[in-house]
Amino acid sequence: MEGYMLKSVWFGALAASISLIGCDGGTGTGTDTDDTNNTECTNPATAYPINAAATDFYYRGTVEATLTTVEDDATITVADGAGTEVAGTTSWRGNTLVWEANDGLAPSTAYTATLSYSCGDVDWQFTTSDVGGAVTTPGDLVGNAYQLDIAGARFIEPAGIGSALGSFLTFELYVGVTAVDGADLEMIGALGADGAQDVCEATIPFPTSDFANNPYFEVGPQDTTIVVQGYPITLMDLFISGSFAADGSAIAGAELNGSVDTREIVDIYQEGAADDTICQLAEGLGVSCEACGDGQELCLTIVADSINANVEDFSLEVLTDEDVDANEDCDTGA
Repeated sequence: MEGYMLKSVWFGALAASISLIGCDGGTGTGTDTDDTNNTECTNPATAYPINAAATDFYYRGTVEATLTTVEDDATITVADGAGTEVAGTTSWRGNTLVWEANDGLAPSTAYTATLSYSCGDVDWQFTTSDVGGAVTTPGDLVGNAYQLDIAGARFIEPAGIGSALGSFLTFELYVGVTAVDGADLEMIGALGADGAQDVCEATIPFPTSDFANNPYFEVGPQDTTIVVQGYPITLMDLFISGSFAADGSAIAGAELNGSVDTREIVDIYQEGAADDTICQLAEGLGVSCEACGDGQELCLTIVADSINANVEDFSLEVLTDEDVDANEDCDTGA
Protein backbone atom coordinates (compact mmCIF):
# COMPACT_ATOMS: atom_id res chain seq x y z
CA MET A 1 0.00 0.00 0.00
CA GLU A 2 2.83 2.40 0.86
CA GLY A 3 4.45 1.82 -2.55
CA TYR A 4 1.11 2.45 -4.24
CA MET A 5 0.68 5.73 -2.33
CA LEU A 6 4.17 6.92 -3.29
CA LYS A 7 3.54 6.03 -6.91
CA SER A 8 0.22 7.89 -6.84
CA VAL A 9 1.85 11.01 -5.39
CA TRP A 10 4.61 10.95 -8.03
CA PHE A 11 2.17 10.33 -10.88
CA GLY A 12 -0.05 13.15 -9.64
CA ALA A 13 2.90 15.53 -9.49
CA LEU A 14 3.94 14.65 -13.02
CA ALA A 15 0.37 15.00 -14.23
CA ALA A 16 0.26 18.47 -12.71
CA SER A 17 3.43 19.34 -14.60
CA ILE A 18 1.90 18.16 -17.87
CA SER A 19 -1.18 20.28 -17.18
CA LEU A 20 0.92 23.36 -16.51
CA ILE A 21 2.93 22.88 -19.67
CA GLY A 22 -0.23 22.56 -21.69
CA CYS A 23 -1.66 25.76 -20.23
CA ASP A 24 1.13 28.24 -19.76
CA GLY A 25 4.53 26.59 -20.01
CA GLY A 26 4.86 25.71 -16.38
CA THR A 27 6.00 28.77 -14.45
CA GLY A 28 3.12 31.21 -14.20
CA THR A 29 1.66 31.53 -10.72
CA GLY A 30 -0.78 34.38 -11.08
CA THR A 31 -1.08 37.33 -13.40
CA ASP A 32 -1.58 36.38 -17.04
CA THR A 33 0.60 38.53 -19.26
CA ASP A 34 -1.10 37.86 -22.58
CA ASP A 35 -2.56 40.89 -24.31
CA THR A 36 -6.24 40.47 -23.43
CA ASN A 37 -7.14 43.20 -25.91
CA ASN A 38 -5.53 41.21 -28.69
CA THR A 39 -8.03 38.45 -29.43
CA GLU A 40 -5.78 37.20 -32.23
CA CYS A 41 -2.91 36.35 -29.87
CA THR A 42 -2.04 32.70 -30.38
CA ASN A 43 0.88 32.56 -27.96
CA PRO A 44 -0.31 33.59 -24.47
CA ALA A 45 2.39 34.10 -21.86
CA THR A 46 2.76 34.29 -18.09
CA ALA A 47 5.11 36.52 -16.13
CA TYR A 48 7.42 36.22 -13.15
CA PRO A 49 7.39 38.02 -10.76
CA ILE A 50 3.66 38.51 -10.87
CA ASN A 51 2.56 40.43 -7.76
CA ALA A 52 2.84 44.14 -8.52
CA ALA A 53 1.87 45.04 -4.95
CA ALA A 54 4.66 42.97 -3.39
CA THR A 55 7.91 44.65 -2.42
CA ASP A 56 10.03 41.55 -1.83
CA PHE A 57 11.61 40.69 -5.18
CA TYR A 58 15.22 39.59 -4.82
CA TYR A 59 17.63 42.08 -6.37
CA ARG A 60 19.57 39.28 -8.10
CA GLY A 61 16.42 37.43 -9.16
CA THR A 62 15.49 36.66 -12.75
CA VAL A 63 12.58 38.25 -14.60
CA GLU A 64 10.76 35.69 -16.72
CA ALA A 65 8.06 35.23 -19.32
CA THR A 66 6.83 31.74 -20.16
CA LEU A 67 5.41 31.43 -23.67
CA THR A 68 3.27 28.64 -24.98
CA THR A 69 5.62 28.49 -27.97
CA VAL A 70 9.25 29.62 -28.08
CA GLU A 71 9.86 32.71 -30.21
CA ASP A 72 13.50 33.39 -31.05
CA ASP A 73 12.80 37.09 -31.56
CA ALA A 74 11.07 37.60 -28.20
CA THR A 75 12.79 40.00 -25.81
CA ILE A 76 12.47 41.19 -22.22
CA THR A 77 13.59 44.63 -21.11
CA VAL A 78 13.54 46.07 -17.59
CA ALA A 79 13.49 49.78 -16.71
CA ASP A 80 13.40 51.72 -13.45
CA GLY A 81 10.85 54.37 -12.53
CA ALA A 82 12.70 57.02 -14.50
CA GLY A 83 12.51 54.88 -17.63
CA THR A 84 16.21 54.02 -17.60
CA GLU A 85 16.74 50.58 -19.06
CA VAL A 86 18.78 48.16 -16.95
CA ALA A 87 21.57 46.29 -18.73
CA GLY A 88 20.85 42.58 -18.76
CA THR A 89 21.01 39.37 -20.73
CA THR A 90 18.30 36.93 -21.80
CA SER A 91 18.31 33.19 -22.36
CA TRP A 92 15.78 30.41 -22.80
CA ARG A 93 15.02 27.78 -20.17
CA GLY A 94 12.64 25.44 -21.93
CA ASN A 95 9.91 27.75 -23.20
CA THR A 96 10.65 30.38 -20.55
CA LEU A 97 12.50 33.53 -21.59
CA VAL A 98 14.75 34.52 -18.67
CA TRP A 99 16.20 38.02 -18.13
CA GLU A 100 19.01 38.65 -15.64
CA ALA A 101 20.57 42.00 -14.75
CA ASN A 102 24.28 42.22 -15.50
CA ASP A 103 25.06 43.83 -12.13
CA GLY A 104 21.93 43.12 -10.14
CA LEU A 105 19.03 45.48 -9.49
CA ALA A 106 18.88 48.22 -6.88
CA PRO A 107 17.23 47.37 -3.56
CA SER A 108 13.86 48.92 -2.61
CA THR A 109 13.24 50.06 -6.19
CA ALA A 110 10.23 49.77 -8.50
CA TYR A 111 10.76 48.39 -11.99
CA THR A 112 8.73 47.75 -15.11
CA ALA A 113 9.41 44.68 -17.25
CA THR A 114 8.33 44.55 -20.90
CA LEU A 115 7.91 41.42 -22.99
CA SER A 116 8.04 42.16 -26.71
CA TYR A 117 6.86 39.33 -28.93
CA SER A 118 4.32 38.31 -31.56
CA CYS A 119 1.36 39.43 -29.44
CA GLY A 120 2.80 42.92 -28.93
CA ASP A 121 4.37 44.56 -25.88
CA VAL A 122 3.22 43.45 -22.44
CA ASP A 123 4.27 45.27 -19.26
CA TRP A 124 4.29 44.23 -15.61
CA GLN A 125 5.64 45.86 -12.47
CA PHE A 126 7.56 44.65 -9.44
CA THR A 127 9.55 46.14 -6.56
CA THR A 128 12.76 44.81 -5.02
CA SER A 129 13.18 44.18 -1.29
CA ASP A 130 15.60 46.10 0.91
CA VAL A 131 18.20 43.30 0.64
CA GLY A 132 21.14 44.24 -1.56
CA GLY A 133 23.15 46.66 0.55
CA ALA A 134 26.41 45.40 2.06
CA VAL A 135 26.40 43.78 5.49
CA THR A 136 27.52 46.63 7.70
CA THR A 137 29.57 44.57 10.17
CA PRO A 138 30.44 41.25 8.48
CA GLY A 139 32.11 39.93 11.62
CA ASP A 140 28.73 39.84 13.32
CA LEU A 141 27.67 37.07 10.91
CA VAL A 142 29.99 34.60 12.64
CA GLY A 143 27.98 32.11 14.65
CA ASN A 144 24.73 32.81 12.81
CA ALA A 145 22.70 29.84 11.59
CA TYR A 146 19.90 30.02 9.02
CA GLN A 147 17.30 27.39 8.12
CA LEU A 148 16.59 27.48 4.39
CA ASP A 149 12.89 27.31 3.56
CA ILE A 150 13.08 24.41 1.10
CA ALA A 151 9.31 23.91 1.23
CA GLY A 152 8.82 27.45 -0.08
CA ALA A 153 11.40 27.10 -2.86
CA ARG A 154 10.63 27.52 -6.55
CA PHE A 155 12.01 24.45 -8.32
CA ILE A 156 12.90 25.59 -11.84
CA GLU A 157 15.10 22.73 -13.02
CA PRO A 158 14.52 20.24 -14.51
CA ALA A 159 12.46 22.52 -16.73
CA GLY A 160 8.78 21.66 -16.53
CA ILE A 161 9.10 18.94 -13.88
CA GLY A 162 11.20 20.65 -11.23
CA SER A 163 8.22 21.15 -8.94
CA ALA A 164 7.26 17.48 -9.31
CA LEU A 165 10.76 16.31 -8.44
CA GLY A 166 11.06 18.92 -5.70
CA SER A 167 7.92 17.61 -4.02
CA PHE A 168 10.03 14.67 -2.83
CA LEU A 169 12.97 16.75 -1.58
CA THR A 170 11.44 17.62 1.76
CA PHE A 171 14.27 18.04 4.25
CA GLU A 172 15.62 20.58 6.71
CA LEU A 173 18.83 22.32 5.70
CA TYR A 174 20.81 24.89 7.65
CA VAL A 175 23.77 27.03 6.70
CA GLY A 176 25.99 28.71 9.25
CA VAL A 177 28.81 31.23 9.18
CA THR A 178 31.99 30.13 10.94
CA ALA A 179 34.41 32.88 9.89
CA VAL A 180 34.68 36.10 7.89
CA ASP A 181 38.14 37.32 6.90
CA GLY A 182 38.05 40.24 4.49
CA ALA A 183 36.65 38.91 1.22
CA ASP A 184 36.68 35.29 2.47
CA LEU A 185 33.58 33.72 3.99
CA GLU A 186 33.61 30.34 5.73
CA MET A 187 30.30 28.49 5.95
CA ILE A 188 29.10 25.03 6.88
CA GLY A 189 25.86 23.23 6.17
CA ALA A 190 23.88 20.93 8.40
CA LEU A 191 20.81 18.77 8.08
CA GLY A 192 18.05 19.43 10.55
CA ALA A 193 15.42 17.53 12.50
CA ASP A 194 12.36 19.10 14.13
CA GLY A 195 13.65 22.64 13.90
CA ALA A 196 17.17 22.01 15.19
CA GLN A 197 20.49 20.72 13.92
CA ASP A 198 20.56 16.94 13.48
CA VAL A 199 23.58 16.02 15.61
CA CYS A 200 23.55 12.50 14.16
CA GLU A 201 24.63 13.82 10.75
CA ALA A 202 28.07 15.21 9.96
CA THR A 203 28.13 18.85 8.91
CA ILE A 204 28.86 19.86 5.33
CA PRO A 205 32.33 21.49 5.02
CA PHE A 206 31.79 23.96 2.19
CA PRO A 207 34.88 25.43 0.52
CA THR A 208 35.77 29.02 1.30
CA SER A 209 33.40 31.47 -0.40
CA ASP A 210 34.38 34.69 -2.11
CA PHE A 211 32.56 37.44 -0.19
CA ALA A 212 33.90 40.32 -2.30
CA ASN A 213 30.35 40.95 -3.54
CA ASN A 214 29.00 41.43 0.00
CA PRO A 215 26.12 40.74 0.74
CA TYR A 216 26.11 38.01 -1.93
CA PHE A 217 27.72 34.64 -1.24
CA GLU A 218 28.09 31.35 -3.06
CA VAL A 219 29.43 28.20 -1.43
CA GLY A 220 30.19 24.84 -2.97
CA PRO A 221 30.46 22.49 -4.67
CA GLN A 222 29.98 19.80 -2.06
CA ASP A 223 28.24 16.44 -2.20
CA THR A 224 25.47 16.22 0.40
CA THR A 225 23.51 13.15 1.44
CA ILE A 226 19.92 13.58 2.59
CA VAL A 227 17.32 10.98 3.56
CA VAL A 228 13.93 11.10 1.85
CA GLN A 229 11.24 8.66 3.00
CA GLY A 230 13.95 6.39 4.37
CA TYR A 231 16.10 6.43 1.21
CA PRO A 232 19.55 8.10 1.21
CA ILE A 233 19.94 10.49 -1.72
CA THR A 234 23.12 12.34 -2.64
CA LEU A 235 22.86 15.88 -3.97
CA MET A 236 26.04 16.04 -6.03
CA ASP A 237 28.12 19.19 -6.54
CA LEU A 238 25.69 21.20 -4.42
CA PHE A 239 26.06 24.97 -4.62
CA ILE A 240 24.20 27.32 -2.29
CA SER A 241 24.04 31.05 -2.98
CA GLY A 242 22.10 33.99 -1.60
CA SER A 243 22.44 37.40 0.03
CA PHE A 244 22.48 38.43 3.66
CA ALA A 245 20.29 41.24 4.95
CA ALA A 246 22.42 44.24 5.92
CA ASP A 247 21.95 43.47 9.62
CA GLY A 248 22.53 39.73 9.18
CA SER A 249 19.01 38.87 10.33
CA ALA A 250 18.08 36.90 7.22
CA ILE A 251 19.16 35.42 3.92
CA ALA A 252 17.16 36.31 0.81
CA GLY A 253 16.97 34.79 -2.64
CA ALA A 254 18.95 31.67 -1.82
CA GLU A 255 19.44 29.16 -4.61
CA LEU A 256 20.32 25.48 -4.51
CA ASN A 257 22.03 24.00 -7.54
CA GLY A 258 23.11 20.39 -7.81
CA SER A 259 22.35 17.08 -9.45
CA VAL A 260 20.81 13.80 -8.38
CA ASP A 261 21.32 10.25 -9.62
CA THR A 262 17.79 9.13 -10.45
CA ARG A 263 18.73 5.54 -9.60
CA GLU A 264 18.70 6.66 -5.97
CA ILE A 265 15.10 7.86 -6.14
CA VAL A 266 13.53 5.27 -8.40
CA ASP A 267 12.39 3.14 -5.44
CA ILE A 268 10.50 6.15 -4.07
CA TYR A 269 8.48 6.09 -7.26
CA GLN A 270 8.12 2.30 -7.46
CA GLU A 271 10.15 -0.21 -5.52
CA GLY A 272 12.06 -2.50 -7.83
CA ALA A 273 11.47 -0.38 -10.94
CA ALA A 274 14.13 -0.23 -13.67
CA ASP A 275 17.04 2.15 -13.21
CA ASP A 276 15.94 4.36 -16.09
CA THR A 277 12.30 4.67 -14.98
CA ILE A 278 12.54 8.27 -13.78
CA CYS A 279 14.47 9.31 -16.88
CA GLN A 280 11.84 7.69 -19.09
CA LEU A 281 9.15 9.70 -17.29
CA ALA A 282 11.21 12.86 -17.68
CA GLU A 283 11.80 12.14 -21.38
CA GLY A 284 8.04 12.06 -21.88
CA LEU A 285 7.97 15.66 -20.65
CA GLY A 286 10.81 16.78 -22.91
CA VAL A 287 13.56 16.59 -20.28
CA SER A 288 16.69 14.54 -20.94
CA CYS A 289 18.79 13.00 -18.20
CA GLU A 290 22.51 13.79 -18.17
CA ALA A 291 25.61 11.68 -17.72
CA CYS A 292 26.46 10.65 -14.16
CA GLY A 293 30.00 10.08 -12.96
CA ASP A 294 29.96 6.54 -14.35
CA GLY A 295 28.89 7.77 -17.78
CA GLN A 296 25.30 6.51 -17.49
CA GLU A 297 22.81 9.19 -18.58
CA LEU A 298 20.66 8.84 -15.49
CA CYS A 299 21.29 12.12 -13.62
CA LEU A 300 19.13 15.24 -13.43
CA THR A 301 20.18 18.78 -12.56
CA ILE A 302 18.08 20.34 -9.82
CA VAL A 303 17.83 24.10 -9.34
CA ALA A 304 15.63 25.72 -6.71
CA ASP A 305 15.54 29.46 -6.06
CA SER A 306 13.53 32.09 -4.16
CA ILE A 307 14.53 30.49 -0.86
CA ASN A 308 14.54 32.69 2.24
CA ALA A 309 15.86 32.07 5.74
CA ASN A 310 15.77 33.91 9.07
CA VAL A 311 18.57 33.74 11.60
CA GLU A 312 18.09 31.10 14.30
CA ASP A 313 18.69 31.49 18.03
CA PHE A 314 21.48 28.90 18.02
CA SER A 315 24.79 28.25 16.25
CA LEU A 316 25.68 25.17 14.27
CA GLU A 317 28.04 22.65 15.84
CA VAL A 318 30.81 21.39 13.56
CA LEU A 319 30.50 17.60 13.45
CA THR A 320 32.65 15.02 11.68
CA ASP A 321 31.74 11.42 10.87
CA GLU A 322 33.89 10.42 13.85
CA ASP A 323 31.89 12.73 16.14
CA VAL A 324 28.65 11.13 14.98
CA ASP A 325 30.02 7.59 15.41
CA ALA A 326 31.08 8.45 18.97
CA ASN A 327 27.63 9.79 19.88
CA GLU A 328 25.87 7.03 21.82
CA ASP A 329 22.49 8.59 20.99
CA CYS A 330 23.04 8.09 17.25
CA ASP A 331 22.25 4.80 15.54
CA THR A 332 25.05 4.83 12.98
CA GLY A 333 25.16 1.10 12.34
CA ALA A 334 28.85 1.14 13.19
